[in-house]
Amino acid sequence: MRNHKKELIAAVVLLGSISFCTIVFFTFDSFRHTVLRGYSSIFKSAVSDRVLADNGIVYSNLQYCKSNDPYQTLDIFLPQKGVTPYPLVIFIHGGGWRMGDKSNRELSYYGEDLLNTGIAIASVNYRLGPTYTYPFQDSDIACALEYLSLHAQDYRIQKARWGLFGDSAGAQLAAAAMANPRINSPLVAFVGFYGPYDLDLQIYRKPIADKDARDYTNNAHNSRSASPYYLPPAKHARYLLYHGIKDRIVPAEQSERFADKLRQQGIAVTYVPVHEAGHSFTPRTKPSSAEIKRQMVEFYKLNLTSR
Repeated sequence: MRNHKKELIAAVVLLGSISFCTIVFFTFDSFRHTVLRGYSSIFKSAVSDRVLADNGIVYSNLQYCKSNDPYQTLDIFLPQKGVTPYPLVIFIHGGGWRMGDKSNRELSYYGEDLLNTGIAIASVNYRLGPTYTYPFQDSDIACALEYLSLHAQDYRIQKARWGLFGDSAGAQLAAAAMANPRINSPLVAFVGFYGPYDLDLQIYRKPIADKDARDYTNNAHNSRSASPYYLPPAKHARYLLYHGIKDRIVPAEQSERFADKLRQQGIAVTYVPVHEAGHSFTPRTKPSSAEIKRQMVEFYKLNLTSR
């Protein structure tokens, strides 16, 4: 009888523990989803980048595709000083094709000096996975560029020479836009940070394959058609690529091979390996984030304002 009591008590304790853990798990899981929903909501309603808004004139959340989708919006930042019409750099954010926003730290840090140099900036949101996959993102960026072209005069933006700037998945999307024959925009200067330009290479990388890249390319069925590495580049454009040599998310081989491919096709390209860097740049990397910013601004000044 005593053994049965012990077994009964043990069963009750075990059941209580399982119930408690289950409640905690679901409570945490519910909390996690609430946080993620709130995070997404903040992204959707982000007015603009505050650093850039303090340094320029801002037009926020402009609908570029005649839709009410909050992800089909862009922000435009105009310099407070400079010669009009302003040269333009368009920023495409990263985030594995499934997250991120037109307001982020790369835009804040690298964009501030562009504005102060007299270069306008447009930062583009686009529809995200897993709901939307290739080629929806390409279509959104093409639509955003068409909007900027149609309304360039309204925002005192020049139509002769534009630059593209992207980080990670944003660099891949921006490089694909450079090669998109359907885009009739004056894209002449590209800066890419640690971009996965060959999605075949990214999907089958070792030791861990990239699930985000596989999902974005519809289970790898569109991996080559979505890859700038396999697309004909803009013939008269110039490219500047940066990549951390310790990057474990997107291997530096991606930028090395893309630079080699561009050179083989007669395209002007500079590849800068960033030492002591992974999938971001800091004041301690070599070159430092400050030096990279200086080089990037000079690159855009040379190619957007001096030719």
